[in-house]
Amino acid sequence: MTIVYSCVARGNIVLAEYYEVRGNYATIATMLLGKIDARSSARASYSYDQYFFNYIADQGLIFMCMCDSATKTSLSFRYLEDLRNRFMTAYSGRWADAPAHKFNDEFSRTLSQQMKYFSTNPAADKVGQIKEQIDQTKEVLIQNIDKLLERGERIELLVEKTALLEGEATTFKKTAVSLKRHLWWKNVKLWLIIIGVVIVVIFLIVWFSCGFPDFKNCKGTPSPVGPAPVAVASPPGSGTTGMLI
Repeated sequence: MTIVYSCVARGNIVLAEYYEVRGNYATIATMLLGKIDARSSARASYSYDQYFFNYIADQGLIFMCMCDSATKTSLSFRYLEDLRNRFMTAYSGRWADAPAHKFNDEFSRTLSQQMKYFSTNPAADKVGQIKEQIDQTKEVLIQNIDKLLERGERIELLVEKTALLEGEATTFKKTAVSLKRHLWWKNVKLWLIIIGVVIVVIFLIVWFSCGFPDFKNCKGTPSPVGPAPVAVASPPGSGTTGMLI
């Protein structure tokens, strides 16, 4: 993961540049700079063999770097954003009429330091990963919103389905309460019928056991009632005891 070359240019005029190893990077970079509209706020990438030229155009300046294919594109753009912030802070108002390579002696050291930092320091990638995750989340949200805006009919249909589901839920709740009440009354009626049947069965058993139809077999037998016995005294001297009549 290596950033090989970087430069800052006004249009196709290079104001500062730095490269790690010699090559024809500057020639290719100059060709690309001539095709870029520096006045537009844009960022893009060009592939060249196994290398990539990435750039950011902002306010008439172009910040470009060349990196190998193993370098994360997001990392190279974070490097360019860092260069843009540093260059704007250091040379604001001084670059508009500056000749070619005006800031090469001063800013090439910054190009070199930051190039090494973003190419070799893991901290640069970790900070970038957090920022990249945030950016990706924003992108996903924007895509989702755009898809919804392109499908106004689909949104309306979803709202209608939601209202329908709410109505069905209310109806189901009412139906459930009514069914529960119905089942409760049904159970009460069933128990009343069972109790009534048991009472009738018991009555019939007793009725037939005691005699149909007047329960005569279950009535007690009355004892015969007569006059109380009267004791009759024997005549004196008869030698007999009295008798009960």
